Amino acid sequence: MSYLKEIAIAIAIPEAIGFLGTFKSRETMRTWYKDLRKPSFNPPTWVFGPVWCTLYAGMGFASFLVWRDGGGFNGVASKALQTYGLNLAFNGVWAPIFFNAKRIDLVGSIRK
Repeated sequence: MSYLKEIAIAIAIPEAIGFLGTFKSRETMRTWYKDLRKPSFNPPTWVFGPVWCTLYAGMGFASFLVWRDGGGFNGVASKALQTYGLNLAFNGVWAPIFFNAKRIDLVGSIRK
């Protein structure tokens, strides 16, 4: 049985959430964030896009495997999928809270 549609949806959901959170924060990222004093090990800005896209794709594919092998949303994987959904919600609001609200107090390694 082919699961291409389900895999595509599972990957598209976290990618869309990541994109929307970042899209709402892009101007602040270009201005406010670049002027923050960051630790020496902070990677260059261009690295974040490809890394987060890859991470979200991996999360999406893993969620598909949990869904498929765990009996879907009503099977033994139900709690895991609910926890994953909560994690995605937190991921979706993190960028707007951090960048738009400028809540650097929520991250200990960055100072003004």
